[in-house]
Amino acid sequence: METAQIQTQLKKLGFHKNERLIYLALFDLGRCRARDIITRAGLVRNSVYTVLDDFVQRGLVSKVMVRGVAEFFVNDPEHIVHELDEQRRLAKAVAEELKHKHDKHEGEIVILSGERALYDTFYPMLEELQPGEEYYVLGATFGAEAERSTKFFDIYHAARIKKGVVVNMLVSHESYAPLKERFPRVGDPQYKISHMKKFISATPQPFQINLYKGKTRMILYGHNPLVFCFDRPGVYQGFKSYFDAMWERT
Repeated sequence: METAQIQTQLKKLGFHKNERLIYLALFDLGRCRARDIITRAGLVRNSVYTVLDDFVQRGLVSKVMVRGVAEFFVNDPEHIVHELDEQRRLAKAVAEELKHKHDKHEGEIVILSGERALYDTFYPMLEELQPGEEYYVLGATFGAEAERSTKFFDIYHAARIKKGVVVNMLVSHESYAPLKERFPRVGDPQYKISHMKKFISATPQPFQINLYKGKTRMILYGHNPLVFCFDRPGVYQGFKSYFDAMWERT
């Protein structure tokens, strides 16, 4: 393997530029003094000594004193593998601890509000769902700000249809006709992945509930939308069971 290729591989392993130059210089020079490395690598004295001290601590390089002068030589390169194994063990331990902390907070409710609330609700959902996967909407509506939300959802559903994500919607009565008109216009003329049924209640609802992958998003429409985000499987299952019952009755 050429020196340039080795440099590239060392970089991928986390060696910064000075470390790569000094480490390879040690292989070329064999047992040598720091001044030889300074000349070979073209680096300043402080940088070379700092890296050499680090290499010695990491077990990559050995240091011996000869008549009061330090000499350095590389150890078996297998130490790189041992070092990565140790980093892997450390990463696993940290990941386990972080997972424990995450699990402690998993049941918390997150509230989104303001103009970006809808974007930060629908587009992460679309990103997470894969082509052919489904989500469910309980009480789909245009909301109080119909003109503004219409533009948003035209763009969103066009992206959803293009990706191939399926939606099953229980739609409020007053929103059924305009929603049914939307999907052919934005790319699903046969309603192949845009399924709708009228919600059993004729009373207009100011909110809707999105259900996907064990997650629940309760959306309250208005001038400043509010979204309550639940990532609790129990909440999801409760609403999903209700959705399934209503879907079968309509």
